Amino acid sequence: MIDLVVLTDFSTAADNALHYAVSLAKKVPTTIKLVHIWQHSILDANYFVEAAPYSKYFDDKFPISSSEEQEAALQKRCDKFGNELTIEPVLLTGSMAGQLAAYLQSLNNPLVVIGKCYTEDIPDEMVDSTSLHLLKLENLSLLVVPEVIKVHAFPRQLVVGLDGKEFAFPSTILSEMVEALQPVIQVVHVSAEMNEHRAAHINQVINNQLSFDTDKLETKWVSDANVVAGLSRYLQENKGDILLSLVSRKRTFIEKLFHESTIAHFIRHAPYPLLILPG
Repeated sequence: MIDLVVLTDFSTAADNALHYAVSLAKKVPTTIKLVHIWQHSILDANYFVEAAPYSKYFDDKFPISSSEEQEAALQKRCDKFGNELTIEPVLLTGSMAGQLAAYLQSLNNPLVVIGKCYTEDIPDEMVDSTSLHLLKLENLSLLVVPEVIKVHAFPRQLVVGLDGKEFAFPSTILSEMVEALQPVIQVVHVSAEMNEHRAAHINQVINNQLSFDTDKLETKWVSDANVVAGLSRYLQENKGDILLSLVSRKRTFIEKLFHESTIAHFIRHAPYPLLILPG
């Protein structure tokens, strides 16, 4: 059982993510918690400059400035799907990272779901996405849903980006989704060259750590020295209702200086849902 923790700031992107989570919950055994974290403090860097969110799905009165209004906005969204499934509203007060980390510890198998607003017209250096900040949390499983997603249907194609390193998923999230959705799984490895030794290692990682109960698993190699460019090209050539799964790895300060973050790129630009699991 997966605990879907849908974060909301009552914006269109957040409500779109909630729609996606509800569609997913109809196929995958889950509970849904709709969580709003109220950072109501003059010490918050965005307190005086942050623009009020807007949602095209709900007629909210902005700005939402009191706890009563926060609770009412949460309940309104939960009630919308009351005939389909149960959604628990959760209002937390404090810092995003601190409150979310503490709340996730109370759940057995949490998957945080967050909407990503459209930012293609903004330079990457100016895009400050909450999703990127959440990656700093330990052992966080994250599902990023772009605002451009319009059809809330479960994915029939799952692309797993494999870097060739060993990994250990802390939960059964990926296997539960595969079992329930039965998608075609494409394990994609991007590298400048593929020799016999490397191919054997990749196959060993797949056999040992991606042992899904399915006969729909395919292994793909993309020839490119740049992982972002190679994976982007592959996804462009294999269009569909893709759910892209990547492993987030902790890097040292020196590694961060010389390493282009594949996950950060796809968070900013992917037009399909992005599942990020800790490695």
